[in-house]
Amino acid sequence: MSAKPVKVMNAHDILVKVRDEILTDRSRWTKETSARDESGDAVYPESSKAVCWCLGGAVQAAAPRPIDLPGRNNARMALEYAAERDVLAFNDDFNTTFAMMREVLENAIERTRPA
Repeated sequence: MSAKPVKVMNAHDILVKVRDEILTDRSRWTKETSARDESGDAVYPESSKAVCWCLGGAVQAAAPRPIDLPGRNNARMALEYAAERDVLAFNDDFNTTFAMMREVLENAIERTRPA
């Protein structure tokens, strides 16, 4: 009996999951912590209690397995390239809006699209 192959998530897959399943609307986005629960308290991004995430926390939540670390790192680099600065600093900037965050996310998705 052979083991089922494990699909390792690449940066593009992770960023698409962030866009399509995690940061789907403004109510699911936060600042100044990786993730929050319904009460607004900070929780780990991969917690089942999390209801909103910062951009970096959403990347962690999208691919929490150790095997996905290279894809996660590449996703963060693509976001930082698109934001032109550290992803956490961009996310938490007072002037960053949900629309701006989504634009950076879309740019990163395009940059990581497989050829």
